[in-house]
Order: sequence, then structure tokens, then C-alpha cells
Amino acid sequence: MTLTYHSPDGEEGFPGAADVTVTYRLSVEGALTIDYTLTTTAPCPFNLTNHAYFNLAGHVIYVLYSLNEDI
Repeated sequence: MTLTYHSPDGEEGFPGAADVTVTYRLSVEGALTIDYTLTTTAPCPFNLTNHAYFNLAGHVIYVLYSLNEDI
């Protein structure tokens, strides 16, 4: 799966426009590969990362919490 995003010049205070692409690949063996590509029109600091969480237990667990407060 490939996702793309275009950040116009000045967005969030960053110089230059940026085009970001991230591609997720799952191999036949079950290995996940994540590739990032970034193109900018001006020098700009970028730190692309992934914050996904996966359930490696192999089953779905639902935990429901309820918070009741008396004021």
C-alpha cells in the first residue's frame, strides 16, 4: 500500500514544499517493510518515522474501561 502527502510551502512554519510517500509491503514470508521517500523544494529538517502498534498475539483483545466521577 502506498500513501502520499503534499505539504505546501510554509505549512507548520517549515520552508519549501514537500512531497512525502510511504509504502508498506508484506512479503510472502510475513515480513513487513516500510519505505519512506521525501522530496523538498528547500533545505528542511525532516524525521519520518512509524508509530504503529501491532497485536502479535494473533487474536483480538477488547478491553473496555469506564470512568465515572461524581462532582
